Amino acid sequence: HGYFVQHAERRLGVKPLCAHATYSLDNHDGVAKRQRFAEAGLWAADPPSYFSEGRFVKIVGPLFSAAQRVKVFKRFPEWSPQRHMALDAIQRAAIRDLMALATALNATLIMPRLFCTCDRYWGFLQNCRMPTAPTEMPMPFRCSQDALFEIKHWDDKAVRFREADFLDHPSTARERLAPQMAVAAAAP
Repeated sequence: HGYFVQHAERRLGVKPLCAHATYSLDNHDGVAKRQRFAEAGLWAADPPSYFSEGRFVKIVGPLFSAAQRVKVFKRFPEWSPQRHMALDAIQRAAIRDLMALATALNATLIMPRLFCTCDRYWGFLQNCRMPTAPTEMPMPFRCSQDALFEIKHWDDKAVRFREADFLDHPSTARERLAPQMAVAAAAP
C-alpha cells in the first residue's frame, strides 16, 4: 500500500531499495501483481516483442476535465465513496470508448493514468483511506489498474492492453514515440 497506492517514496523524497507486491486487489494473484510492477516500471520479464510489435492507441490528456472534477467535488465530500464512483464512471466511459477504438483499429490499448478518490475496500476505510494510510495522502491519487478493474478478465487475446507509462519504458521501440494519428474527442 505504501509504494503502489500511497506513493510514499515520492512524498518522502526517497528511493526505495525494493518493492514487494504482498497484496493486490485482483484475486491476490500474479496477474495483478505483474500489472502493478509494470505500471511502476519495475517489471523486466516481458519479451522484446511486448515493446515492439503491433499498433497502439492511447488517450492524450486527462480522462475527466477540471470542470467535471470540480462539479463532482462540490457535490460529494472527500470521504465519500460516491465521489469516487462519480469520477470513476467518467473514466470507465472513456476507457470503454478507447477499447472500442482499439478493437476497430486492431490495435493495443495503452491504458490511461487512472485516479481514485477512495481506496478500494470501503468497509475498512477511514475517510476513504486505509486506516494505516497517512491523512496527508493526496486525494485523488493515481491508482493501479487492479484498484478499478479485475485484470484477470482482461485476457490479452480479448483485450490487448499496455500500462499507462508503456511509451516511457526504456525498452519501448523508439518509433512508437512518434504519433501516427491524432483523434480529438468532442467536449461532453
